[in-house]
Amino acid sequence: MTELITKKSNVNSNSDFQALLTKIATEYINVPLDQASHVMEISLKEVGEFVNADRSYIFDYNHTAGTTSNLYEYCKPDIKPEKDNLQHVPYELIPDWTARHFKGERLYLPDVNELPNGNLKKLLAAQQIKSLVTTPLMNGNVCTGFVGFDSVHCLRKYSDMEIELLEVFAQMVINLTLRIRREREFNEIKLQLQQSLDREIEISKMKTQFITMTSHQFRSPLTTIQASAELLNFGLSMQDFPNKGKMEKQLARIVAEVERMTFLMNDIRYMGRAETNRVVYEPLITDAAKLISELMDHQNFHPGDFRRPVLSITGQPRPMMLDHQLIGQMMVNLLSNALKYSAGRQTPEVLLQFKETMLRISVKDFGIGIPDQDIPHLFQSFFRGSNVDQINGTGLGLAIVKHIADLHHGRVAIISKLSAGTSVIVELDYNTQMQKKAN
Repeated sequence: MTELITKKSNVNSNSDFQALLTKIATEYINVPLDQASHVMEISLKEVGEFVNADRSYIFDYNHTAGTTSNLYEYCKPDIKPEKDNLQHVPYELIPDWTARHFKGERLYLPDVNELPNGNLKKLLAAQQIKSLVTTPLMNGNVCTGFVGFDSVHCLRKYSDMEIELLEVFAQMVINLTLRIRREREFNEIKLQLQQSLDREIEISKMKTQFITMTSHQFRSPLTTIQASAELLNFGLSMQDFPNKGKMEKQLARIVAEVERMTFLMNDIRYMGRAETNRVVYEPLITDAAKLISELMDHQNFHPGDFRRPVLSITGQPRPMMLDHQLIGQMMVNLLSNALKYSAGRQTPEVLLQFKETMLRISVKDFGIGIPDQDIPHLFQSFFRGSNVDQINGTGLGLAIVKHIADLHHGRVAIISKLSAGTSVIVELDYNTQMQKKAN
């Protein structure tokens, strides 16, 4: 009968043991970061009560400072707490203790009084500890702390199940500790990224405000200069006097520079609107061949350069949904770049290919070309090739081309060979429904 009662007791203990571990594991997995310390204190109390320990505790090892400190402690009501007295205890005060833990070994003292006289025995005796068992908290090969049970009232021999509980609990603690550390690191990185994003947003906002203000402030003076130059040029045409040719030449330079500045300000103004999603996109059923042909006939793409790009058309032109103004600005930017970076060389060429599903616009120049390492960055605002030297520009032309192509659900590609020229290819898909409507 006694043997049956003992077996029943063991079964009940094992069942309670498993239930306690399951409860703690579930709590540690689901606990929010800000409640982790509270949950750890509760579980420390639960395992202490389960084994009827007078104290249970969790210590931390600070390898930088070479000290250990009591982080959490549970004591029975009639047992004196020692947490405040066990902060920043130097390693050298307990070398045998730390040596065992750092090797990942458990420290079990059934009778503290049997320890040799020394610092460790004095430290434990001062806490009235008669028996104890501790197990290290191991993160891989690194010991980060330890957990343990103290017996103060009497000598205590801990059972295998009780020691196993301590070791499993230690693993749960290290897992939760690592989770807390990872979440804190993640939150710190998240905060840093958010702060960086906020700074980028603020910088972008300031840049947009500056672009808007600058384009507005420059537009009026440029208009005034252009109007004044045209009036002076008209006045000169009505008179005849010495050095008239020189004055006309200087006025022509003023007009050309005003046109160049107007192009630059239009690009800057466009990107300011693009970055705040204020670009108006109004596609209409369009004869693309006629639109681009007329544009090339009447537009001066690069002030001071009187070459006229050559236009070729292949395939059967068909109606498309295009925004006239945006396509015009795209072509101005493409042809301006083609002329600017091929000064003194063969005239650039434009090819419109009306294919089965799309219109391909190719603008080819025979200029300085683009270094291979620069090509992936050319669609970034304000990026310029490393070989442009003193050639004027903002680095916005291709960024605008890409944005306009995107608005039309198109694609842009660049093919270039250094010192041999560049081809910029824009592909715009046809809109089948609009074609049917147009027909």
